Amino acid sequence: MKRLRLVIVYQACMLLFVAGAWADAPANYTWSNAPGGSFTASSVDFAAWMTKLAQFQFGGNYVFDFLDPTNADNNDNDVLDVNEFALLTAICNDTSHPQHDLIHEAFKTNWSSFQSHQGALVNSLASALAIMGGAYATLGDGDYGRTPAPWFAGSWGSVAEILYELSSYGSSWNAGQPAEPPYIRRQAYMSMCGDFDGDGVKNINEWYGQGQNVANYVNAAMNPSITTSGEDPSGVCETGLRWGKTYFYNPANQHVYWLQPYTLPWQISEQVATEHSLVNNDNETIAIPGHLVTIDDSAENAWIMSTVYPKANSNMWIGATDKDVEGQWIWIGTGEQFWQGASDGNPVGGKYANWNGGEPNDAGGAEDYGEITGGGGWNDNKASATRRGLVEFPNAYPDNNSNGIPDFWEQFSGGGGGEGEGTVEGTPEGEGEVPCPYDKLINDPATGQGPLLSTTLQNASSQLSALLGALGMSSWFNWDIEYLEVIGMTRPYPGDGLKDSWSMALLEYCLCHPNFRPDLKISEDFEYNKTLFTNDCNWLATHVDPIFAVLPPMVGDVMAGLLGSSVEMRTTWNALFLLLTGGAVGLPSVNSYRIYGMAKANDGAIAANGDLDGDGKTNLQEAGEVIAVGGDMELFVKAATDRTNMWPGNPEIPVGTIATLGAIAGVLIAGGSVIAIRRKKSSE
Repeated sequence: MKRLRLVIVYQACMLLFVAGAWADAPANYTWSNAPGGSFTASSVDFAAWMTKLAQFQFGGNYVFDFLDPTNADNNDNDVLDVNEFALLTAICNDTSHPQHDLIHEAFKTNWSSFQSHQGALVNSLASALAIMGGAYATLGDGDYGRTPAPWFAGSWGSVAEILYELSSYGSSWNAGQPAEPPYIRRQAYMSMCGDFDGDGVKNINEWYGQGQNVANYVNAAMNPSITTSGEDPSGVCETGLRWGKTYFYNPANQHVYWLQPYTLPWQISEQVATEHSLVNNDNETIAIPGHLVTIDDSAENAWIMSTVYPKANSNMWIGATDKDVEGQWIWIGTGEQFWQGASDGNPVGGKYANWNGGEPNDAGGAEDYGEITGGGGWNDNKASATRRGLVEFPNAYPDNNSNGIPDFWEQFSGGGGGEGEGTVEGTPEGEGEVPCPYDKLINDPATGQGPLLSTTLQNASSQLSALLGALGMSSWFNWDIEYLEVIGMTRPYPGDGLKDSWSMALLEYCLCHPNFRPDLKISEDFEYNKTLFTNDCNWLATHVDPIFAVLPPMVGDVMAGLLGSSVEMRTTWNALFLLLTGGAVGLPSVNSYRIYGMAKANDGAIAANGDLDGDGKTNLQEAGEVIAVGGDMELFVKAATDRTNMWPGNPEIPVGTIATLGAIAGVLIAGGSVIAIRRKKSSE
């Protein structure tokens, strides 16, 4: 809903701008009375403030070195952050611009919010930090992770990282990231993948279209009549597959290769390869499993080094491993052994091998995974090391039109396809999204926090009380509404170990991501349950009391969700039917509600004993791990829908591993998902 409001406000502003009817913005929207200090237009200097912060140290460390304006590119989009702030500076100074109020009010809110959250910092830094925090929050892109591997990406990640660095001064954020409210993120307008002036040219294309000249870029980004579009040379905001950047075609063997855009341990990299899926332009999910690359001969090795390696510019995982039997090196994709022994060993069956001198050496007795290095030779490395994996898809794919893209893969090459690596900054708000009618079914859309199912039931309590009171069931109501309210609280009730609100959060995720586990048919089950609940209420309205007809509009979605995921809710609903009717003939079968994903009541895909993501862990086990690191319902959803278990805080992830939220599960969901390129602090 927020995204929709932003689009409506934006379109309304642009209509006024075109008609020449926009009056000067209110006088209070100026730098002179911004929270945290008074500035004139000429004194607004993000470069100076960033420099000041970058040079600050305590404990012997330069804790804000990532804000150095000479190299700060926390979005990894090849545009310095200080240049992105130039657009913010210009719009805040131009009170007559139609977008001024929208952006400046957000900036004021963010500035004030950050100031209140930064703790008791020394006065010399307080104002500059509040400005920077507010500015980064307004750009709004990126993500953040703290436990166990610290990393942050983009502007939103920078906000969280700054607050983390201030923990010794009273900032409370030392894990996870700040809740979005009360911050207002305007990435659809301000990020390099946004389109500030709505002229159809993204900011990054305006940037390159103006020759990377800051003043010209700002002018073009704010003026819809300037539509000069440059390229996006790093593919920062591309959708679809990025051929020649992360996808490659080798005409010699007609194989497709994928350079994973994130670093992972070997075993997880291989798992991601085997679960690779794409969404074509008809929005159909197509599984195309691969494996870490099998290198058959010197020609393929040379092709990898000349074509793929320059894009990675670092060592890459290959499919070689002796993890099962020491010294027995196999290709994971085929299971064939190609080498026996250590560095003094021998090829097996005439197979190709290209170990570096002295390799493999199993250093420390713990190197079981192969990587290709800068000279084209191979090295063995340990399980905790992280690399980008080079994936090979085994089938031969002809390219009959000789355009460098195999024919079958062309369906994934347009804007509607892709596995989600397109923008390192985050998909701008409202861009290319289809609103999910069940979005925020669990989380209160007004605050972004708290279970909506509890507030729905509580808000309806007066009507429910009157309904049941009229039927002489006040005592039942007094007990059960208390139970229903507890659903969203801190403890499970009545005792299966998994809070019903958390199960419902999984349901919401599946409803809003129809390409995630389509085999479970959860959306179909939910619609069936909604219809069945309405039918039940209509039966009660006809045979017991017309007052039951009001139930579906009040709590229909919530009840339909609970009845398909919660054994205790079905038991309660069945008990209510029996109490109301005394077991009359012709009752609907309350037990006909479908269990999401399976036919067994206790083991539905989103219930405590279910395993929604198919990673071998029950949802209850995932919840336990999340709770152990202080995580909340949002983190639980990420853990329970990520079959690679790459969620921040997972105790199984080796310390030092950097993983992006959504980067793994996102490749399996839909084109246009987001993979945020990580920036790990050099001091850690």
